[in-house]
Amino acid sequence: MARKKILMAASSGGHLEEALALKKLKEYYDTVLITEKTEYKVNCWQDKVYLMPQVNRKELKSLVQYVGCFFRTFYILLKEKPDAVLSTGAMVAYPALLLGKWMGKKIIFIECMFNVDAPTLTGKLAYRFADLFIVQWEEMLQVYPKAVLGGRVF
Repeated sequence: MARKKILMAASSGGHLEEALALKKLKEYYDTVLITEKTEYKVNCWQDKVYLMPQVNRKELKSLVQYVGCFFRTFYILLKEKPDAVLSTGAMVAYPALLLGKWMGKKIIFIECMFNVDAPTLTGKLAYRFADLFIVQWEEMLQVYPKAVLGGRVF
């Protein structure tokens, strides 16, 4: 019987470090990662890694880049056929979350551990449609009342 597959999506830096801290998932699932291509070198443990251009929403060209990310993410979802999309957030994550939901995948979002009492932009957007929304601080249950307290990933 084939193992279930999780597509993980996380921007570089802290969001990616949180996703990489979930290495125990590899024991139970096949994993695919979408993250940003940066100079920051990371030893990813996922079975496959797809790199997207880093999008800075303050730059004029960001809209064109972001539309490109949506199309590439759609292709990755069709190719990889994950059972679920898990994200720890930021720009590269939202296309995977939204398209994954549209394609009938289970959506799991883990709000950033660096936010103790205020939501992230990706968190606010994903909270509306995530099947499982996890916070790492009890204070965040005030912000996201339907969330699950999962504790910290580190």
